[in-house]
Amino acid sequence: MRSYVIATRQVRDAFPPIGGALQILTSGSLRARVGLLQALPRSPQLSASPEVRAALAAELQHEVMRDIQSAAASPLTEGVRTGSSRRDYLGLVISTVAQIRDPSALDALCRVDHLGAVGARAMYGAAAIPYIVQALRTPPPAGYSLHYRSGLLESLVLIVRRFSDITERQRSSIIGVAHASLDQPASSGELLRTLDLVEELDDDELDGRAEALALDVNVIRGRGIANPEQLRDVQAKAQALRARRLTLP
Repeated sequence: MRSYVIATRQVRDAFPPIGGALQILTSGSLRARVGLLQALPRSPQLSASPEVRAALAAELQHEVMRDIQSAAASPLTEGVRTGSSRRDYLGLVISTVAQIRDPSALDALCRVDHLGAVGARAMYGAAAIPYIVQALRTPPPAGYSLHYRSGLLESLVLIVRRFSDITERQRSSIIGVAHASLDQPASSGELLRTLDLVEELDDDELDGRAEALALDVNVIRGRGIANPEQLRDVQAKAQALRARRLTLP
């Protein structure tokens, strides 16, 4: 961490702001790029520069493609890939992009299997919805973890919960992906996040489908869940939704 702090100071003190930032993003060492990314959100000049924003979006795209290739070479179906310095760097790129809200990065943010992307996508609000919906309608890259789809759904939950400027068309598209998640085999995490979405959407048809999960565990089994603990978790969530609905006037 100390080396990163030193690198941040070197970026801030030793380079012309725009030209130096572009040089680091395109050809700098990993250490220099880390320092720049940590300093960038605190620099209005850098974060507002179209050239720097474009270079940062390109860096995210590059790191996402690198991560997709890594996932294909070393598939992980359970849990989340963690622990490598490259994954840590990807997380830093994601965080920096989200802090400056560059819309050109949304496509890459919705194609990355990283815990940090969940909140990052949500920071864009309604603007992220079409990208997330498209990602949920597309088969995930080979080797991605089960968390990828549940993470996309969690981003939608956060957006619906936090933002009031969602259009009717966007809401309809979210309802559509919720139905799709209830139609097909899914991980327990995906079903739980779908139920979170059902709770936020207040849609009668989705409420009815959640009630079916609450009343019959075989409906959950039909979605591909066999683990007893996961069955209990999903049904308990569905039952809590049903109980809350029954108490409404």
